[in-house]
Amino acid sequence: MSLSTACKVLIVEDEDLIAHDVARRVESLGHQVVATVATAEEAVEKAGQADIVLMDVHIDGKEDGIEAACKIRERHQVPVVFLSAHTDRATLDRVMAAGPFGYLVKPLSPASLETSIELALHKHKMDRQVAEREALLRTTMASTADAIIVTDARSKIHLMNAEAEKLTGWSAAEAHGRALDSVVRLIEPQTGADFGDPVPLAILKG
Repeated sequence: MSLSTACKVLIVEDEDLIAHDVARRVESLGHQVVATVATAEEAVEKAGQADIVLMDVHIDGKEDGIEAACKIRERHQVPVVFLSAHTDRATLDRVMAAGPFGYLVKPLSPASLETSIELALHKHKMDRQVAEREALLRTTMASTADAIIVTDARSKIHLMNAEAEKLTGWSAAEAHGRALDSVVRLIEPQTGADFGDPVPLAILKG
């Protein structure tokens, strides 16, 4: 989705006047409001129809917007941008734990609203592409008989397949984030200096 493409927006706001104002602003930017709801239950139900959710933090019902956002992320993988008049540390900490794609402070300005929607959609698209590539890599690694470890640019382990687990004695979960040389012992490729017994292992470095 390009940044200029209209998208479907779900608005979660329990104050009618504010909800109407946000909907009007969203539509003036060329986007479509698929629904305006006031509770977490309705938000989770309707989120699958939207490309993005604008979520008030404090809404009606037993669950607030942050709890609703967590469920939306799990069930629908739809990006959520929070709307709130609150900027206190406790609220921000809870919002951050929900994996937000943006945080707008009321009252909203048209420029900040449009920018937040565009950035959230772009980030969501990039995140999905990364997730798809990683899923493909995991499938490939699982289907090979070779031991494979994937590291980041700092040689911290990111992924390893079942054969690598057997070879090293480490589970993928235990090895994740550890330095490569703390899990396997290698021979230095240029000097041939022996750092331990060499292992039949493919290492893919990010």
